[in-house]
Amino acid sequence: MRRIALIEPAMIKSARFSEKPSWVLPPLALAVLAGLTPSEVNITAWDDRIETIDYETPIDLAAI
Repeated sequence: MRRIALIEPAMIKSARFSEKPSWVLPPLALAVLAGLTPSEVNITAWDDRIETIDYETPIDLAAI
């Protein structure tokens, strides 16, 4: 089975400043791409603004 990682990157990471909160600008592109992907493909989605990306997870393609 093919594995795809969809990643919403955080453009700014700082203790003093952050991007707009994740509930203001939801990453809809990830949901659209996941919906268009064939069902036989295993999809993992990460939002770097609110969670840590697991770089050890084996994937075949990363979409950022």
